[in-house]
Amino acid sequence: MKVKGVRLYGVKDIRLEEFEIPEIAEDEILLKIECNGIAVSTLKEITLAQRHLRVPKNIKKNPVLIGHEFSGTIAKVGTRWKEDYQEGKQFVLVPEIPHQIESPGYSYPYFGGAATYCIIPADVIEKGCLLQYEADSFYELAQAQALYSIVGSFHSNYHSKEGTHDHISGIKEGGNTIILGGAGPMGLMAIRYVLGMKKKPRRLVITDTNQERLEKVRKMIPMQEGTRHGIELYYINPSMFTDSVPVLLAITNEKGYDDVFVYAPPKCVAEI
Repeated sequence: MKVKGVRLYGVKDIRLEEFEIPEIAEDEILLKIECNGIAVSTLKEITLAQRHLRVPKNIKKNPVLIGHEFSGTIAKVGTRWKEDYQEGKQFVLVPEIPHQIESPGYSYPYFGGAATYCIIPADVIEKGCLLQYEADSFYELAQAQALYSIVGSFHSNYHSKEGTHDHISGIKEGGNTIILGGAGPMGLMAIRYVLGMKKKPRRLVITDTNQERLEKVRKMIPMQEGTRHGIELYYINPSMFTDSVPVLLAITNEKGYDDVFVYAPPKCVAEI
């Protein structure tokens, strides 16, 4: 079967091309791609190529299909899965496949979202990573990977009680949470998620050096909305201050932050 897709051959060497994919085996499923997101992590993959942890070393001869934020419909089901999956149904993928480093969009020749069709291997299906899910749009489903990262980070943070070995999962309830570089798309999703959490911080501070982006997020989620959810919501542009650290600490009455999330890669942001 001929498909069109974007494949990675080396450092900054991606090619949109038409190529053959094999017929699916009895334990595989063919997916029709309707929507594929372009993430900054894809840029990192393209820039590092074989040096990326998830990318095989032999991509010059055996290129991988890129794209890991994708959705669509199930086009063809191998006989092994006929009772579990139905052709024509919408799907969403669990992006982090358990117990392996290989993942869609990084490691497979025929399994990625930047294509018209792709094949999901048996081992990925066996691990429960292909889910049938009905949504109003394919775009919503394609955002699952980004939201997966956000939700995972907020719940994998943990705290401990002084004098004990107890681990308390999640951000500190009633504490101070800050998202550095948080006025982008993922930051926006993170703010929404925090406002809806049962275990909420007392204060949520969003920083970004791009004032235009910061104002846009402030309009979409005003500080008053935070108040309605029992959270003090702040938007701060660190570049407007000679030293932003005292400003950020003052918000917490000099106590500092219990949970810190870095949503932008510049060194100056991470070093705050």
